[in-house]
Amino acid sequence: AAADEALKLEIARQYPDINLGGGYSWEVNDNLFELLPGVTVPVMNQNQGPIAEAGARRKQAAAEFVALQDSVIAQSRDALTSYRGALRAFEQGSRSASFSAERLDAMRRAADLGDTDALTLATAQLQDLLARQANVKALATAQKDLGGLENAVQQPLEDGDLKSFTLPHAPHGTVGKQVQ
Repeated sequence: AAADEALKLEIARQYPDINLGGGYSWEVNDNLFELLPGVTVPVMNQNQGPIAEAGARRKQAAAEFVALQDSVIAQSRDALTSYRGALRAFEQGSRSASFSAERLDAMRRAADLGDTDALTLATAQLQDLLARQANVKALATAQKDLGGLENAVQQPLEDGDLKSFTLPHAPHGTVGKQVQ
């Protein structure tokens, strides 16, 4: 807007600028008031050089704005894609941890009945612990990526806000679907 206003000012300067200036003086019991016109006459080329410079500055400002806007959009898309991937990894980790917990319960029942040995039970406990640890790491990554998305859009996101984001570069057949 500032570059546009500067261009408008330079365009206006191609025409003569007439100003009226007043003056006052006192001479031997006389008050003299004067009204003097002042005229700024543009140069012979009608201010075309400064007009072209102002136009170039406006185009440069517009290009910088578009580049910044594209950068912000790209950062937002990258953050959204990263968050969606981390969320899917967390969902997969939750399923894996749930399956591991069920397997551990089955191993405990088998150990209580004497159908399995202590080493197999300890291995199942270790696998359950590793699955839960991976799930917690996936949750931490999803939370970090959600924070990155909030930073990219420069506002905190509530539960329903993510439904308004459409997928960047959605695969064929999924155009228009929203993030869940």
